[in-house]
Amino acid sequence: MDPFSAMAVACNVLDLIGLAVKCVVTTKQVYSSVDGRKYELAIVNDSAQNMQMICKDLQEEQSQLGLAKQDEQLKELVLCCVTNCEELEKVLAECTSKPRSLWGAGKTTLKLAMKSGRLDELGKKLDSCRQNLNSLISLRTK
Repeated sequence: MDPFSAMAVACNVLDLIGLAVKCVVTTKQVYSSVDGRKYELAIVNDSAQNMQMICKDLQEEQSQLGLAKQDEQLKELVLCCVTNCEELEKVLAECTSKPRSLWGAGKTTLKLAMKSGRLDELGKKLDSCRQNLNSLISLRTK
């Protein structure tokens, strides 16, 4: 075997070992958690629920005060935040297992690996909506 092929095989083996270590660490975190999910995802879920409550409060305030033309953008941003939060909560609910179940923790780890792209995408969308909402609210309150 030539040296470059041997180097490629060694790199692939190391990548595979690194992926296996990440899977084992994630499975251990899910298994030892109280609610059957990874700690970071529990924090993300709590943040999404808080943001959803804030946006629903904003929607209620808008409906009570009446809607002006300039508030259409605010209404759209609030709706965007709420829908993204709901979608994120659905994905996070799919990535939860029974507490203290090794088999469930393993399945959750695989689901997390498969849905990591979707979680990142929703996180970016939600962060963008939040930033736009903050800037719009700060402009309206000046």
